[in-house]
Amino acid sequence: MVLVLPGSVDDGDLSNDPTEYKLLYLRQGHDPDYVMRPGDDNLFGDEITIGPGGEERPLARKFSPYNLTAQDFLDSPKSRSGARYEDVGYKGGAFTQYPTQAGAHFRWAHTEGVKAYNPAGAVAYPEDVNTVTDDWDTISQDYESCPPGYRRPADGMTWGLNASVSPDYSEVHQSLMLSPTTGTTSSNNNSVWGYYADGFFDRRAPRTESAAYNTVTNSVVGVGRSTQAYLGHLFYNPTSMASVFLPAAGMRFGGPDGGYDGRLVNPGRYGYYWTASPQTDTRAWGLYISPTGASRSNGGAEVYNVHNVGMLIRCVVEPEIEPLHGVCASGSDRDQA
Repeated sequence: MVLVLPGSVDDGDLSNDPTEYKLLYLRQGHDPDYVMRPGDDNLFGDEITIGPGGEERPLARKFSPYNLTAQDFLDSPKSRSGARYEDVGYKGGAFTQYPTQAGAHFRWAHTEGVKAYNPAGAVAYPEDVNTVTDDWDTISQDYESCPPGYRRPADGMTWGLNASVSPDYSEVHQSLMLSPTTGTTSSNNNSVWGYYADGFFDRRAPRTESAAYNTVTNSVVGVGRSTQAYLGHLFYNPTSMASVFLPAAGMRFGGPDGGYDGRLVNPGRYGYYWTASPQTDTRAWGLYISPTGASRSNGGAEVYNVHNVGMLIRCVVEPEIEPLHGVCASGSDRDQA
């Protein structure tokens, strides 16, 4: 949508015309949808043939417009001193009410079950860390937290380890990035960073999450509650103008054995989102968003994190057929069950 603000008559020279042209990215309703669609070209209008059968963006998925949380965090918002976590169980997560809301932090998988950790302030992990080391296909029937009809997005194999990742087999890259990248190379040619007017963030004064490490001034609203919301990153399709917003709600770093006892790190500065693709027995790949991001600038890039870190989850719609099964990141076939 282009918004034209009143000014003088357009003389064809926008540089001298006080008429202002603003491109607005609008919230697009409650339903999941594509950002980049199967068959969409890259930045230069070139076809992207990255499927194992020569298809273009065959793994593009419909993303939920909301982060994952616990229903109790919505029904009765918890303060920093309230519930540290909620047990949600297999496929027991719920979606936030607004795209800017942080949702909850989740561990990739651990033996205490599926817990949603309060995103507000200093909420330490209440138990020792016992992470699960099996591949995601093996454990997803116990540890998937997305609700029925949804699952975590993949960034490579889900049935084995991914020492490196390729966009050819990444739902995250094919779905969100105009020009999918390899490895940890950032992509920022169809994304912007900042505030997002979704009816929640824009109706409250921005504050600072003081009960955390490495915070950003005026980056959060509704601070101190399990429904708090952040500035963040918007990925968009420059042709269709479809978009999805991801809040930068930081992570809960480590646990009793990890040095920070689950304290909140980098809220308002970065966002860390789990995928279903393991990197090693104790680490998994995730989507990392930042405004500048060192070697990962202004766009999404992959980072791997230990399983006991608390990160955000953005679910995708489960496809009718799971095309990742049977093909690994190197392009070789996997035995079918």
